[in-house]
Amino acid sequence: MVDFLKYWLAVVLLATGYAGFLLGGNWVWLGVGSLPILALLDTLIGPDYSMTKKLNLRLANIPIWICAAGPLWLYFVFAWRLPSAFLCFMAALVPPIWHELIIKPRLKIWDLEYATKEERVLAAAQNRAAGWADWFSETPLHKSATHQPSARRQNSSPHY
Repeated sequence: MVDFLKYWLAVVLLATGYAGFLLGGNWVWLGVGSLPILALLDTLIGPDYSMTKKLNLRLANIPIWICAAGPLWLYFVFAWRLPSAFLCFMAALVPPIWHELIIKPRLKIWDLEYATKEERVLAAAQNRAAGWADWFSETPLHKSATHQPSARRQNSSPHY
């Protein structure tokens, strides 16, 4: 059993990281948390030179190959969730640029396409207090946008 766990535990951890990044929202923390956990486990466990007790050695190599390429692909899945990994990295080095290029446009999209009427009132007040433009009086971001919360949001019950 320990032989089985030592090979497949890292694969399960990688799968959890992939799921977190792909699901988005609060689930992203599963993906972000898997990166330091993988590094810590790799450091603490160290190299394993023991022979596997599996009958089929080719099947025993599957988790090894997954774990060899998995963290690299996990990084690419993480970068896929961002507008551009390079752009985000460079913008994060200068907070005003990060604020204007990354954060503000995403807040605008959220306010115009997903926010409820109550959230829009709060957002408009906060935008005025911050000295930002009143983007609720601007034209829609997309031709199909009507400045109404999406049907998905209106008709679904909150999942708290």
